[in-house]
Amino acid sequence: MLKKPNRKITEMDTTKKFSVEEDVEEVEEVIEDTEAEDMEDEIDDAEDSEETEEAEDYSDDESDEDLEEEAEEDDEEEEIEDEETDEMDDLYTVKKEKRKSKLEEGEYIGLLTEVSAERKLTGKYGKPWVNIGLKFKIKNPDTGEHVEVTFNANKSLDSKSRLYPIVKGILGAEPGDNFNLKELEGKKAKVSIEHSTDSEGNVWDNIVAVRKYIPKKK
Repeated sequence: MLKKPNRKITEMDTTKKFSVEEDVEEVEEVIEDTEAEDMEDEIDDAEDSEETEEAEDYSDDESDEDLEEEAEEDDEEEEIEDEETDEMDDLYTVKKEKRKSKLEEGEYIGLLTEVSAERKLTGKYGKPWVNIGLKFKIKNPDTGEHVEVTFNANKSLDSKSRLYPIVKGILGAEPGDNFNLKELEGKKAKVSIEHSTDSEGNVWDNIVAVRKYIPKKK
């Protein structure tokens, strides 16, 4: 008589097969759930990252604006401090006023009020010389003020000297030998004025030419 052990074994194998399949399905479900959770976590992380970046950008913008405002305030405070310092300095600083011209450039009628002479120990070539000063009083037609302008030159009536054309202009003729310059005092002449500026910015009125003054006939 035949035995039936194989059938039982087959039945047992079938049961095991179903059990394995169920386990596989459970594992697949767990994997799917895990993947879904991972996807959700990634999405959440991405959203959090975007929000963080936006917050950081906003914070950076606010920070930049604050820094700019602080810098502007600091600049304003420094300017105010500098102005206050300048004002305080002005209170104690003695400034040298620059000289301005007293006459416009042009020709005026001048009265020679004084002829002066001063000995100088050394000159351009290391030799002593005498400085002659011809002081003219000129009326400013705009202000009515009388201005004194002095012409200075070496005491020489050589035709190439600076003094010669001035004396000749006052006299209207060449000066004679042994001419006494004091004889020029009290004479009127037409005086040409030009300006010059020195290294310190002072403006001076200079006599550059003189012509004989001829009174108008009445």
